[in-house]
Amino acid sequence: MNQPNHDRVTRQMLLVLLIQGAMNTAGTAAATIHPVDKTPKTPCGAAADLQEIASKITSKVKIQRNNIRKAMKTLLVYATGAAASTEDTALGSAALLIAAGAKIEEAQTKLTAVKETAQTVTANLHKLAGVQTTIAEVAATAIEAKPGATAATWLGRDGVQIKLNSLGGSKQICHNPQQETDWDNKAKEQSHGLYPIVLFQLKEAAKATGAGTAGPRVCGGGVAAVTNTCPAMDSQGTTDLTLIGGKLTTAEPVTYKPTSDSDRQYKPTPETASKVMPPQELATAALAQLHTVTEQISKLSFSADSVSATKLAASSEVTAVLTALLKLQSKKPKETNPDPGEITKLKNRLYGTESGQQGKALWETITKIPSSNAIAEGNEDPTSETQNIAQLAKTVGYYISKATKTTSKQAQCPSNKAEPACATLSREKCTDLCEWQGSEEKGKCQAKGGEKEEVKAQNDGKTTNNTGSNSFVIKKAPLWLAVLLTL
Repeated sequence: MNQPNHDRVTRQMLLVLLIQGAMNTAGTAAATIHPVDKTPKTPCGAAADLQEIASKITSKVKIQRNNIRKAMKTLLVYATGAAASTEDTALGSAALLIAAGAKIEEAQTKLTAVKETAQTVTANLHKLAGVQTTIAEVAATAIEAKPGATAATWLGRDGVQIKLNSLGGSKQICHNPQQETDWDNKAKEQSHGLYPIVLFQLKEAAKATGAGTAGPRVCGGGVAAVTNTCPAMDSQGTTDLTLIGGKLTTAEPVTYKPTSDSDRQYKPTPETASKVMPPQELATAALAQLHTVTEQISKLSFSADSVSATKLAASSEVTAVLTALLKLQSKKPKETNPDPGEITKLKNRLYGTESGQQGKALWETITKIPSSNAIAEGNEDPTSETQNIAQLAKTVGYYISKATKTTSKQAQCPSNKAEPACATLSREKCTDLCEWQGSEEKGKCQAKGGEKEEVKAQNDGKTTNNTGSNSFVIKKAPLWLAVLLTL
């Protein structure tokens, strides 16, 4: 008997259905990765915000990866059902397998698109957080004061050493958890669809005179008028000197945000080209891909539950899969358009009609199939999504191998070998081991002993299912080939 080109048909079937699944599955928006209910007012607050954004990006990617891995286990359970079963269980499992594969493929594509960029962005955010912590430390460091004295005494032979009153300490200024004083309870507002990033930069301390508030400075005074404050008491003939302590720099906030809908890069407001540390271009470069990752992360909404039997069985994706399966199983797939009403009847037969329970009975049937462990060790270990991927893959491999051996044996029978040669003969040459079946005009040459078409549909290892006027055949080989290709 003829063996159809299952490999080609199955590849075509999977390609069509995976594309359909990708087009029909819509993602939902995920929660923002930005802390939006407060605004940093210190470098420490800015550092904490950056670390929180990086942590949320990493978490979103990890959750998506874990959900895909969990869904893969469910897919392998469906694969077991398709490979190990026959008739309705095999068809129902195969449809769920293909629909689940389409959803998982779409989720994996989205994850792959963001994963590498997300790693770069999170690394940059952590670097920026480190810069903000350093800014906090530098901004807290001041020049040590030197009390006033006469010039000769104050300067001495070796001059005056300019010292820092502190250089670091035993504890970080930006400790964890941060203080409430590091933020304003002011919610952030989006700019062109993205939340702003508040960072701090160092600038020179003010140069105006003042008592220690405008940065360190040396002041003079008249004789016997030594003072520890500025300005000097006498602007002329100063013979006394004093050093007022203070900070060389101050930290000021800068908001980075998109400037238009067409240019969503994070840019500083206000923009300063010089006399700030670090240069603003450092932050701009570090945030260059944040807007892209923010959009991509929002699409990582895949849930492992979306490929559960009860969710998929009631879905339009499975309806599309069953329709395509029946088209591809027909002799003329391009010309075949299964009746939607018959597809609904088939779907109800495979998965049931009770709301919220469709597919439950089929799932229970599949998860009673013995695992490869049960077969090898003689225990009662059924196939289950709680098993690891390696174990489930081994079970699928076992049943595929078993089905392959059966198909190979059928291919070796004499009628299988003789029939293709007979099929090429004309009516006049159809003799000896061959015989003409059917009418003179529409018949064909087949091996002697071969069954007529009406009988073959029932007895050649296939299972015929009738759904009203549209009859279709469930071919076992394409089902386990689909499993193999999906893995």
